[in-house]
This record gives sequence, structure tokens and C-alpha cells, in this order.
Amino acid sequence: MYKETLTVLRNNKPVLIYTDIGWELACSIHATETIASVVQYIPYNESNPYTVLVAEIGLISNYASGIPEVAWDIIEYTQKPLTVIFDSNQQLPEVLQEQVGLRWIKEATTQKLIYQLGKPLFSVSLQKLTKEPPVPSDLEVAAILPPSSAQVIKHLSYTILKMGKSGEVNFVKR
Repeated sequence: MYKETLTVLRNNKPVLIYTDIGWELACSIHATETIASVVQYIPYNESNPYTVLVAEIGLISNYASGIPEVAWDIIEYTQKPLTVIFDSNQQLPEVLQEQVGLRWIKEATTQKLIYQLGKPLFSVSLQKLTKEPPVPSDLEVAAILPPSSAQVIKHLSYTILKMGKSGEVNFVKR
């Protein structure tokens, strides 16, 4: 299943993956047509933002500019999954007009997937923590990567915050 998911991502198709916050619809950050389909299928919502998943903390600076120093400490030392929406994004597909969250993924299976793909993932949470994947009926999903035995199916808490260039923090979800 893992290799099939990686192949599908390399072919710029959408996948359902189980991450550190539950089920997410994901594709390569460079799969512009797929991202456009997802954006059309799932409208933007600040409490469930479109997200770029990166495997290394330093890659966040590739997709946001003017990151305040305090952001690095918050991102590095937080214990639970954290999505940060910065004031200014960069190097994102044009179809993403809304503010996009960035998350350093620390969960091993998804992190390995991103490393092997060689690029970040665009994702949106389907806000489902069930073992069975919530397959969208109106969108063709090419592969499903179910939770590994190491991933526990339970309510996972996560945080979404907006951060200004001066370091001001506004919690969207705690």
C-alpha cells in the first residue's frame, strides 16, 4: 500500500493518508491540477486550512516569508501537531489564493512519504479520526494509505495559529 501511495503521489494524483491529525486528502505540492480539484471540492475554512506538510522544519521558510524568530521556537518545541498560518506565503501554486497553513510533520509514516517523494505535500484535513477512510464521493482518489500499527486511532489534539510578522499570535484552534 505504501509503495502504491508513493507512485500515485509521483503521478500527481490525490491520496487519502492518515497523519498526525487524522485523515487528510493530499497530493504533491506541484500537482496544480489536483490541487485545483481539491480546492473546488473542499472550500477554504480558516479552522481547517489548506496545509503544506514538510518533512523538515527548515523547509517552512521556502513557503513563508518574514517568519518571526519566536515562530521557530514554537514550531520546534510544541508537543502536538501545529499548523501555522503566516501573513505571507511564497512559492505556492497560483490556485491557492487563501492563506495556507504550514506544518512540520513529525509522524514517521507521513514524514517518510514526504522524504521519498522529495517534495512537500498539499493537504486538507477531512477531520475524521475513524479507522475507515472517509472516501470523498465527488473526487477521484487514487490511493489510500491506512494507519500503520504504530498510529493510534484516537482523538488527537492539534493547534492552528495565525502568526504575524512581528510575532503576534492568534489561535484559530487550540
